[in-house]
Amino acid sequence: MKMANPILLHAAFLLVLLCAVSAFAVRPEKVLLSFNFTNGEYPQGLSIDPGGNLWTVQSFGGSGTCPEYGDGCGTVVELASVSGGWKPKIIYNFRGGSDGNRPTGNVAFDAQGNLYGVTVDGGSPTCQCGTVFKLTPVSGGWKESVIYRFDKTKNRNDGMFPWAGVIMDTEGNLYGTTQSGGNGCSFSCGTVFELSPSENGAWTESILYNFKGEGFNDGQYPSAPLAFDARGNLYGTTYWGGAATYGQCSLGGGGCGVVFELSPNGSGGWSESVIHAFSSGNGDGFYPFAGLMVDATGNLYGTTTAGGFFASCDNGIYCGTVFELSPVSGGAWTETLLHSFSGTEGSSPQSALTADAAGNLYGTTYLGGVYTAGIAFELSPNSGGGWKETVLHSFGNGHDGVAPETSLVLDTSGNLFSSTAYGGADVTGSCASLGCGTVFEILP
Repeated sequence: MKMANPILLHAAFLLVLLCAVSAFAVRPEKVLLSFNFTNGEYPQGLSIDPGGNLWTVQSFGGSGTCPEYGDGCGTVVELASVSGGWKPKIIYNFRGGSDGNRPTGNVAFDAQGNLYGVTVDGGSPTCQCGTVFKLTPVSGGWKESVIYRFDKTKNRNDGMFPWAGVIMDTEGNLYGTTQSGGNGCSFSCGTVFELSPSENGAWTESILYNFKGEGFNDGQYPSAPLAFDARGNLYGTTYWGGAATYGQCSLGGGGCGVVFELSPNGSGGWSESVIHAFSSGNGDGFYPFAGLMVDATGNLYGTTTAGGFFASCDNGIYCGTVFELSPVSGGAWTETLLHSFSGTEGSSPQSALTADAAGNLYGTTYLGGVYTAGIAFELSPNSGGGWKETVLHSFGNGHDGVAPETSLVLDTSGNLFSSTAYGGADVTGSCASLGCGTVFEILP
């Protein structure tokens, strides 16, 4: 069964945005691009390349025809940094067949300037289980090629429906997760995969781990990108699973989610260990949908879409958290709750965190804020311990965007960039009253 982003269940709620007491942004926000369906709809990933150009992935819209989800199979758009502003350009329109459908997640760059990403649908005609694609610069444009098509009908262990993009190691191998697939449980609990290039241009897939799901406590339904530490270990999250009993968390699903580690075992394989299982008690978060940030000393930072100490949010399952996991002796990890969202200053974060050189953390929440349409926030460490949250911008006031769910990226000048799933200046036609989404900048 194909799973979608669970927070999209709140999309209908955004049709009736509630107004509250006026608030002022601490840092000015600027919309760089409002999507209009022709160039894409519903942005689901934003990346910055070494030259400072922005790359955004839209799950819908464009010139392709995909009637299963409405016309438009998705696009990849570049916003080139030019004198006085930004110049948008459609790099690729997905067609919905063997080339893929519904691109999601961030893109990865190699040293030659090629881009890599995933689609959650399309690919193999027998499965339509998603793809990993490559975009190569050629004279006059870009060429798309599919380097892997997921197909559980041919390989029982194969994953299905990659959601979170891919990351690349120093040798050019790609790593990612699939929300479903594998042979771990009847529901198909998801996988971690690697794609390795060969000299003839072909790519070989290896399944690094099949999640086993309920009863094994190892996690289920990974929906986030992976992260490396300095020793080559991989870290990620699963939205469900873990030691919590079925139904303990308010949405059910067999556990509250986990943070996991995959370590090379010395025999050519990988060993998985759960370094934290969320429990929904004592203020702990649950349902982590985003990936992790690893700092220079090996600490992990992340967000959960629910949990925490405040239960006054629109989703009825608490408002979400920011957490830190620190390694201690004996291979154990200690969790520290850095922040519980309260609704008025954000709720339901879906994106990973970004840090600046001073150790401040930046992120977005999908809901909450002054207009209940999400926020961009900063968490700063206090000199006496603990963290202080500052709301940088509350979305939903005019055409500034609605529902940010991609991570903020930071350029060398301290500017922050991200996208919103809805909103923007184009609120007519194919995108109806919500708007097709935006790319925005928050200035220092």
